[in-house]
Order: sequence, then C-alpha cells, then structure tokens
Amino acid sequence: MFKRHCLWQTLRDVIVGRSYSPDFYKFISHKNTRNTWCKIAEETEQDYQHLIALLKSFNVNVIRPNVHDIPDWRMRKTHAAWFKQFGFVNGEKDYPTMDCCLPPPMEPRDWFSMMDTKLIHWLHEDQLPHYQHILDHISAQGNKIFHSDTEINAEGWITKMGKRVTYSQGGACMEPVPKTDFEKFASQFAPQYENLFYDMQGWADGVMRPLRPGLLISLYESPRYEKDFPGWDVIAVTHDSWGKMDKWLKFKRKLSWFAWNRGSDGEFARNKLAQEWIDSGWQEYCSQNVFDVNILSLDEKNIIVFNNIPTIINELEKRGMNVHVSHFRHRYFWGGGIHCVTADINRDGELEDYFS
Repeated sequence: MFKRHCLWQTLRDVIVGRSYSPDFYKFISHKNTRNTWCKIAEETEQDYQHLIALLKSFNVNVIRPNVHDIPDWRMRKTHAAWFKQFGFVNGEKDYPTMDCCLPPPMEPRDWFSMMDTKLIHWLHEDQLPHYQHILDHISAQGNKIFHSDTEINAEGWITKMGKRVTYSQGGACMEPVPKTDFEKFASQFAPQYENLFYDMQGWADGVMRPLRPGLLISLYESPRYEKDFPGWDVIAVTHDSWGKMDKWLKFKRKLSWFAWNRGSDGEFARNKLAQEWIDSGWQEYCSQNVFDVNILSLDEKNIIVFNNIPTIINELEKRGMNVHVSHFRHRYFWGGGIHCVTADINRDGELEDYFS
C-alpha cells in the first residue's frame, strides 16, 4: 500500500507530468509560432527525461499521465484545466465555457494529494483520459481514493509534516479561499491532525518548503515562523521567484485562458506568449536569475531544484543538503516548478510528531 506521511521522508513512487509532443501543435497556422511551440515542447520533454533519470538514480518509481497528439476540441468549462491558477481576469463570477482543448497534464501536484494512505484528487471528467490509469494503479496497491469538491483544488495549498498539516489560504494571482473551505478539507481528510491555517498569498509549495526537521526555506524571513516552527533554521530567499517574474506573469495572465482555444483568439494568444517568452528574453532571464523554493525532496539530505543559483545552493549545502539541479527551461512559460510537475504518492517512514 502506498503512503505519504511527510514530504521529506524517502521518496519511492512519484507521478511526473507530461507535455504534448511537438506533433500536437501542427494545428497552429502561423509557421513561426508553430515552430516555437514545437521547440518548447521538445525541450520540455528533454527536461522531464532529465528529471526522470535523476529520480530513477535514487530508485524512485515513475508513473506519467497519458496524452494524445491530436487536439480534442470541444466546448468545455475552463476550470477543467489549469486556468484556475490565474483566477478571473475581468471580474467574472464563474469560469467561462470555451471551444478549446485541454492544456497538457504537466502539473500532477495540482490534482493529487496523498494524505497518509488516502489519495485525494480534484480531477474533472475531461481529465480522466490523462489520469485514469494512475488512479487504477494506486487503487491496485490497496489505497482508498476520494474526490474532493473543495475550492482548495490543489496539493500546492497543503504542506504535510507528519502529524501537522498546514494550509495556505491564497494561491498565486488569486483571491484568498475562505478558511471554511480549508476546514472542510481538514475535517474530511485530516481530522486527527494538527491543522494550521495561514493567510499567506501564494501556493504553499512556492512560498515555504520544509526540508527536514528543523530546516526550511522560504520567501519570508525567519520571524514569520518563530511561533509555529520554534528553533527552526530558516533560509530566506527574499526578492526572488515570483517577484522577479512579476511582469511576465501579469502579461501571461491576460492571455492564459485563450492559449488553448480554437480560432483567432487562440492564435493571437499563442503567438504573443511565445514571442514574449523567447524574443523578449524571459527564458534566459529566468535561467540566470530565479531560484524557486518549489522543491522536491528525495529524502532528508537530497533535494531537487530547478535552477542553479550559487548563493542559495551554497546556503543549502552549508546545512548538509545535497542539491541536485534538474533544469526546467520553460518553468514560467508553463507555470510549474519541480514540485508542481510531480506528485509524491509513496514515501518510506512512519507517522511522526515533529513539533511536540
């Protein structure tokens, strides 16, 4: 049976996302735009393969979503994809229905959370062709599977640390989710744990990442953690990550809903996104300047990061961490960091109390 009691115990089984292949983008009519998306798709799979090879070198079993090379155009409500990450743009009260295809299943952390031996997911019916075999595989291990209808709708809100679970009430670019929604999730799936609720703006795994008992890395300074993490060593990564990419993220947010649409609005969005990302230098800038606390732990000593920023890696190494860089060249073009593009569904170890 699969289990996950804590995010830093030894990793055994993980879901790794998948992008569409270059052939998928043959529908794009503008040649230069099509070539750019094909190049991004090819490089993205190369980066996934590097990550997979690294995981396998630590004896981690990898399972991936399924994809097809032909777009499935249909009228569908956009919450079934990753549009939720960017919230409402023009004061909408609900996600729009569009003639679109689904974005690729690149970020399994958006859809799965393993709480001890329970697998909770937020998948919509449209997504099941991508993920049904994964649900079947986990069920075959003897695990119970539950669907959650909470607004939380992503593992990125949740940090599981043994008998303590913390929740971040605000996603990136989104209005805070009511605390009652987190309380609903906790009462359904974690009633026996110490559940703590925070009002920080941002996905929890992109703001704060505990690496082992007594050590965490965060976009915030150590005083924020004195009450709930007394005595913990905090590596503060200030003025980094989202802040450095703010201009790009605002640009992307305006077009994010339309990039997967059929028709002229989709063509326009795809052209502008590819042009801005490549020609305006955002990819190169990100590779040289951004460190992301969105980290995947292999165990208490080994972690995977998506970018090599020597000053921060030195701070991690001084604390005895072995840092493995798995460069994800198009991280902010797609949206997800190393923890986002994975879902850790099985880790060694027992349920521990790290805070008493």
